[in-house]
Amino acid sequence: MQTLQSDSEDLLASLQRFQSVLAGLQASHQRLEQHAKRMEAELEVSNRQLAEKVTELDQTNQYLEAILTSLPSAVIVRDADRTITRINPALEDLLAAPQNGWVGSQADLPLQRAESGLQAATGPEGQKRTVAHTQSLVFDAAGLALGSVEIVSDQTELARTTARMHQQSKMAALGSMAGGIAHEIRNPMNAVRGFAGLLRRPHVAPEDQARYAQRIEEGVQEVESIITSLLSLATPSGLHLESLQAEDVLHEALKLVQREENTQAVNWRIETSSAALQADRIQLRQALRNLIANAVQAQDHQGSLLLRCGVQDEQVVFEVHDSGPGLAGGDPRRCVDPFYTTRAEGMGLGLSLVDSIARLHGGELELSTDPSHLGGALVRLVLPTS
Repeated sequence: MQTLQSDSEDLLASLQRFQSVLAGLQASHQRLEQHAKRMEAELEVSNRQLAEKVTELDQTNQYLEAILTSLPSAVIVRDADRTITRINPALEDLLAAPQNGWVGSQADLPLQRAESGLQAATGPEGQKRTVAHTQSLVFDAAGLALGSVEIVSDQTELARTTARMHQQSKMAALGSMAGGIAHEIRNPMNAVRGFAGLLRRPHVAPEDQARYAQRIEEGVQEVESIITSLLSLATPSGLHLESLQAEDVLHEALKLVQREENTQAVNWRIETSSAALQADRIQLRQALRNLIANAVQAQDHQGSLLLRCGVQDEQVVFEVHDSGPGLAGGDPRRCVDPFYTTRAEGMGLGLSLVDSIARLHGGELELSTDPSHLGGALVRLVLPTS
């Protein structure tokens, strides 16, 4: 009897343990089901996001493809082995080559060297075209070269327009120069004709004949001076270099101006320091003479002038300061243009000649819009020491 009761208690205990294990298994199953539902929901969200990304990427690819197709310039994409992987229709239109003939090949584009750094290509109908060709490498985030992209743009119309504008510019410059020459030569030639007519009159007194002849000679000399200046601008002579002292040439130029111009009312000041250079004495003296004479004439042969020369930054610098009206209010480089002048009696060739001489020496003519130390114009002639 006791044995039966003991067996019943063991069976009841086992049943209780089984129910406990079963309850644990049911709880684990529920947790697994909940976890599976969460994973399924997260996977559904991820799949939806991935689908959106794919759609977005597909739209981006279609957009980029549309841009590539509609570009007027030819685009050639090469991989790291220089094999062509993609071209756009513009290349076919530009070079008359089918797409399947290019993709998969390593061929170079059939371009020929042309003027101004551009290149030439033969179009579909055999016509010559002017093109611009550029190439850029493509790198990944690690800096590894993935390939390259070439762009070929048709510059034919631009080249033609540029050529026409260049021709028109040359014709305009020629017309401006011709007008300037005619204007400058007409005045002395009118004087020559007038005094020649006076000489033809009967019973002209000998002293009047001499005076008329002198006027005619002066007019001819003025025309000769204009022609000489023009020839110096058009075909500048070679340099005869020699070792010079800057202050010596400056004083020589000043003496020429004082002999040729009315400088009695001009107050001079000269500041020089030792400066040696290799230059053509005649041409350098002519350039300095023109600068000083311009300064004298700009202030009506009166006022003050300051002349300087010395070495700055391993270059020889000549400075002419005047107390005239100055150069402010306009483009100072216009003053270097032939026949540009602000004086009724000026030819407008002086500064052009100075600029030409400066460039022959490897130097530069600088016209400052800032007032000089005397309140007028400041002109600097900068030349290398050798």
